Amino acid sequence: MTTSFENLNAGDSIDGPKFAVSRESIRLFCDASLDYNPLHLDDDYMKGNFGKTNFGGIIMHGMNNFGLISRMLGGSSR
Repeated sequence: MTTSFENLNAGDSIDGPKFAVSRESIRLFCDASLDYNPLHLDDDYMKGNFGKTNFGGIIMHGMNNFGLISRMLGGSSR
């Protein structure tokens, strides 16, 4: 189904290519971006002060999320 932005409503979903997020995919993005912030890589760090945020472990980089969303909206299957 093709639609325009103007026709989207809250709660609508968009199908896109599948991507399994894993520790390896997170690490690969850290390598590509040279961003080795421990909140992306270190479970022990996340148990410290960041534990107050209730993430429950490491988190994926925000720009990695943006890249996946851009790929989904752009229709690339790679």
